Amino acid sequence: MTRNSTIVNFINIKKTISIICLALLITTTLSWLGSSAVSAQESTVEQYAPILYFEAEEQCYPIDVAFHLDNSKLYSFDDGVSTLLDDSITSEELANVTDEFFYLDNIHGDLRDAEKIISEYKQQKNDYDITVYYRETNQSGKMIIQYWFFYAYNQGELNVHEGDWEMIQIIFESNIPTQIMYSQHHSGQQVTWNDAEKTGMHPHVYVARGSHANYPRYYSGKLGVASDIVGNNGVMLDSSKYSLVELSDQGWLTYAGRWGEVASIEDTVLGFSGPPGPIYREEGQMWNNPVGWGANLPALNTNLLPLEFLLYNFFTIFIILTLISIGLLSYRLYRRKQTHGFGPRFFSFLYIDGMNQHSIANLLFFAAIIIALIGLTLPWYSVSGSVNSEEFSTDGTIDFLKIDGIDGVQISYPGSYGPIAIGSLILPFSLLIGIGFMFTIFKSIGIKESKRLGRVYLYRGIGLITPFIILIIVIFALGSIISSAVPESTGMNEMNTLFSSLSQSPLAGSESVLLSESGVSSSITLMWGLGLGGYLLLLAGIVLIVSAVLLKMSKKTFY
Repeated sequence: MTRNSTIVNFINIKKTISIICLALLITTTLSWLGSSAVSAQESTVEQYAPILYFEAEEQCYPIDVAFHLDNSKLYSFDDGVSTLLDDSITSEELANVTDEFFYLDNIHGDLRDAEKIISEYKQQKNDYDITVYYRETNQSGKMIIQYWFFYAYNQGELNVHEGDWEMIQIIFESNIPTQIMYSQHHSGQQVTWNDAEKTGMHPHVYVARGSHANYPRYYSGKLGVASDIVGNNGVMLDSSKYSLVELSDQGWLTYAGRWGEVASIEDTVLGFSGPPGPIYREEGQMWNNPVGWGANLPALNTNLLPLEFLLYNFFTIFIILTLISIGLLSYRLYRRKQTHGFGPRFFSFLYIDGMNQHSIANLLFFAAIIIALIGLTLPWYSVSGSVNSEEFSTDGTIDFLKIDGIDGVQISYPGSYGPIAIGSLILPFSLLIGIGFMFTIFKSIGIKESKRLGRVYLYRGIGLITPFIILIIVIFALGSIISSAVPESTGMNEMNTLFSSLSQSPLAGSESVLLSESGVSSSITLMWGLGLGGYLLLLAGIVLIVSAVLLKMSKKTFY
């Protein structure tokens, strides 16, 4: 071999090695870039992973969907008839179910067997990861990261069902987070990124007990229709305590059926059936149009946050204010004792010495207390009714609205298993009124003149009557409010008729209307009125006012 040939061969070998090295370099670089991109993606998802705060009595936490598949059977549902299709469903088989008339039924109980299903969940949960599924997508020039949570059972105030899907999403513009949306039942709430509570870049999510609706504050939920119970006094889950799993990689994602038992079409409407999966939630809006879905949610009203805080901490604030009032009253009594003593009968309402004005007035005070105590235990106001149609009828009459001294305000609607609570304002009205009478009694200590005692009775009487006057005014105005909110063009004249009758005769009345839609006719009968407890409290207030007038007229000096 000549020297030139050797050189040529060497050059060719060098070129070959160079090409191989270049190819390896390009391959390595692309692999590195690809891995960097994946790493960056995972880093973004992890960087903004939410911190979940649960209420102390919560029993279910986000879990791997595999738990539900391992404990469910697949049924079809057609014309009210359920048919078992598969008693050992897999993720791959579930992916082929693209019809909505299917459901997964927990094998440990029916949809209202909360105790059995949750008990089995507690026994098995340690065999599965606490899981948060995530999805990253883009729409309208914005990046969206969604975090999805699956729960074994939903046991909320509004409804109960097997399986539960909830979600939060963060909106990014130019890689900067601008908004966060929290799912809540069939709606949710949008919050600016600056208004969201965070630890670093991790948004706080306060999960309602049982319903798993998501809220931006631990004291939220009281003003919502569902009357959710929220708190930060239970389990806390940050990203170190759960697995982040890419949602788009899951074979079951395309499953179009429901993630819990379906007993009837009515239950589906009333919220007693398992929910659709992430792709199909809210008719697909949460998945296919996340920006539009989030934009339609009500925005967090920061002006209402103090009110929510007060409602959440009502009992604590009430006790503090009561103690302060007792302290102030004690100081006033001390000054009164120092000035002229407490008199021979200590409590001025005990000055009863014959059939005179001040004695009769004090006897009336005792009568008012007895009447009020009886009234506190009876219904104050109610709106009840019945529904009869070809598809659904109530079992007798149910209470749509009930106000009393024990449970506060309760709002319900008819369901196949009786009334379903959809809202409440649980305030201890009886406690408030009882404390009011207690202060009235203590204020009477050592009062010398009947006119001053009459003033104490007058304030208590007005205090009893005022809430009912406000209630009647609100109901009176309800007819015009509803009619203006629901114009005649909507075709809901029957509803206007109901509320118009209610507002015209708020103390008592009834009304029936006939409805017809798509060939299906139904009748609604509404009955309303002030309950016996309401009349007794009004009577107690009037008796106190009469007592106050008699004391002022008597112009008596007790000692």
